[in-house]
Amino acid sequence: MHASDEPNVDLTLDETRPVFRDRAHAGDALAHALRRFANQSDVIVFGLARGGVPMARQVAEAIGASFNVLISRTIGVPGIEELAFAAISEGSDCVVADPLAWYIGVPPAIVDRLASRERVELARRAALYREGETLPESVPRAFDTVSSSYESFEPLTDDDVLTALGRPARRVSPMVYDISGRITDGERTIEIAVADGRLVGELATSQHFGFHDNSEAGHEPDALVVLAHGGGGSRDSYRNRYIAGRLRMSGYATLRVDLLTSSEQQTESRAGETGFDVARAATRLIDVCDWATRAGVYGARRVILLGAGTVAAAALSAAAQRQSNTLAVVTRGGRVDLAAPDLARVRAPVLMLVGEADHQGVHVSRHATQFLPRRAKLIRIPGASHTFAEPGALGAVAEQTVRWLDGLTMKWTRSLLSSRRSAN
Repeated sequence: MHASDEPNVDLTLDETRPVFRDRAHAGDALAHALRRFANQSDVIVFGLARGGVPMARQVAEAIGASFNVLISRTIGVPGIEELAFAAISEGSDCVVADPLAWYIGVPPAIVDRLASRERVELARRAALYREGETLPESVPRAFDTVSSSYESFEPLTDDDVLTALGRPARRVSPMVYDISGRITDGERTIEIAVADGRLVGELATSQHFGFHDNSEAGHEPDALVVLAHGGGGSRDSYRNRYIAGRLRMSGYATLRVDLLTSSEQQTESRAGETGFDVARAATRLIDVCDWATRAGVYGARRVILLGAGTVAAAALSAAAQRQSNTLAVVTRGGRVDLAAPDLARVRAPVLMLVGEADHQGVHVSRHATQFLPRRAKLIRIPGASHTFAEPGALGAVAEQTVRWLDGLTMKWTRSLLSSRRSAN
């Protein structure tokens, strides 16, 4: 490459605009920057799979260097997979975790288990891209996220990488490409018809990770957790997505659903919790559970209701009216007092999670336990307020929820097996 061919690009990072138009533009700039290494036998250009492989090949051809692929995997937050909080790479057993994991409160054991899952995909790609060849000796310099430097940085497929490596693309048939790739969370947006409108939710079956640490806990909960929300898109908050994702890791199906229709969300008063109709929300939550049963949703015959704030009251009221198929109720926050007329009819076990610093929430939750027929468990999350936005609070909420539900479903499973043995 001659000096006159130098790309017109500023290699300094600019937060106000992307540095490169696309991968080809970046490849030209990088090849020029590395021209002093041209035609040297000990130079290898690695492409980070998948996105960096075409650019690496372009650079390697430009400077006459060897070319290979390096495979790494980001680890997404459970339920919020597009938000990476850790990463792994071949050639190392280390897991590099971002402070985000600490802030959310993702336990180290969960980080390790997620890393184990991603290593399966890492090994699959290594076998596919290098066909059994070992990783060449090379220690790449540390790098940061790259996508923000591009105007166009579309995700690549296995076919794209194999093409860059000069190998034939794999196809299932002449018309269908191999679609193996990243294991996704599998949530899909659905619309549920209720008596007086249509509700929107996100439904996903469990991830079947088998993450339990002892043989006795190796069971499938076969239960659906309905995470009910007041509307306004609250089902998509990072708190609710994380809790749902963590529940799926332990085998529960999840349904995050807003209990207000889209038109109601647009016209709902901004008065906040005082404008929430608990009775109407409870009726709609019952309709949602009945729909899940009719639709044959995984675990729908044993529903767990989870609600926060005022919706916690709706979950308790729904459980009081739908006793036969409600396995448990989990509340997050302190407005359970709004369900006072229905508490005496709640037959399902209840877990109440309240921030330690939420003194009003602690008070009303403790008071509500006196009226529940079955003894409710009240857990105060250390250092947390009613929003659970403090570092580590969300992770603590999720782990307490999973631990309590796992114990409950284990008892249910043992009881079911015992009754089946007696019947035989």
